[in-house]
Amino acid sequence: MPPKFHGISWTNLTRVSRQFDDKRSISINCRCVISTGNLLNSISIHAPKINRSTHLVAPSNFVIEKACRMPPAVDICHSQNPRFIVTHAAKNPSTKNGLDYIGKIPLLNACTVEISSKLRYYIEECALLCSPKDIYICNGTDVEYMQMLKILRKSGTIESLPKYENCWLAKTNPADVARVEKCTFISTDLKSDAIPIPRKGIIGELGNWISPYDMEKAILERFPGCMKGRTMYVIPFSMGPVGSPLSKIGIEITDSAYVVCSMRIMTRMGEKVLEALGNDTFVKCLHSVGVPKHNSKVSITHSWPCDPERTIILHKPAKNEIVSYGSGYGGNSLLGKKCFALRIGSTIARKEGWLAEHMLVCFPFFYIAPS
Repeated sequence: MPPKFHGISWTNLTRVSRQFDDKRSISINCRCVISTGNLLNSISIHAPKINRSTHLVAPSNFVIEKACRMPPAVDICHSQNPRFIVTHAAKNPSTKNGLDYIGKIPLLNACTVEISSKLRYYIEECALLCSPKDIYICNGTDVEYMQMLKILRKSGTIESLPKYENCWLAKTNPADVARVEKCTFISTDLKSDAIPIPRKGIIGELGNWISPYDMEKAILERFPGCMKGRTMYVIPFSMGPVGSPLSKIGIEITDSAYVVCSMRIMTRMGEKVLEALGNDTFVKCLHSVGVPKHNSKVSITHSWPCDPERTIILHKPAKNEIVSYGSGYGGNSLLGKKCFALRIGSTIARKEGWLAEHMLVCFPFFYIAPS
């Protein structure tokens, strides 16, 4: 008997293949019945009988016989034609004033690479927690890099050193000048899985452990609303050559343009990483420079926002998650460095049977060095 097709809407139409995986020629005509509005409310199918051994992936084409206005997210990528072959549609196209939205937060730029459902969910999850004013997905281009430098110069975060080309000085807050090992934690169910347990009366110096419950508590004490009034930057980056089977991909979400510029220098980042990622898993890296409490004793300037009194760097190897709050300095904010390449990298290596080594070789070398 012919396969059953249910009503189609743009919220559940995600991808339509042009071919069947069966080599036999099978043709299916779909006549879309258009009612008021922009949604396809019903669909009628005319198909020959297909036996049970035939594996149906998707109809080869949809024929829209009556011209209608497509949803904006689809219309941007495909021109409106009387006969239209649908190759893909946004998972949840919600547009307003020409802007796409992730959750309820506007997306500033149009990403030329399709965002996977896993990544979109992660961005939406972080946006719901941090409440940014808008979201920007980094593409890694030279134009983007120059725009970020302009933002940093305007805010007073960096200043040009004219003796050398592309050389910048960033003056950090005096309270945010180094990695903070005492505020760096590994979260596992068993303490012995994270650090060596010293003898009674001896203070260990090889890392700190935190329980999953206390990790969640620490996050909820710091992150809710921490990006209000700021842009949330999404940085797709690859530790190693993009597309190499030995490389690992991470997504860092941050509210710091300084982090965007530095991650572009120190990793391979941008839309080419999204292409290589597809719908695979990735290391989740959430970072915010934070917002100090009203009674904070540390003087904070607009040029270098931070919350040094509540700085914390958390790692959850079981889920390949990194969470960093309160610091904009080097290894505390560039989560591809110590956090990913060393700590999470070590646990991935143990699972996959290789050895992680934390190392950076870069030539020519340009770095926005914090003072």
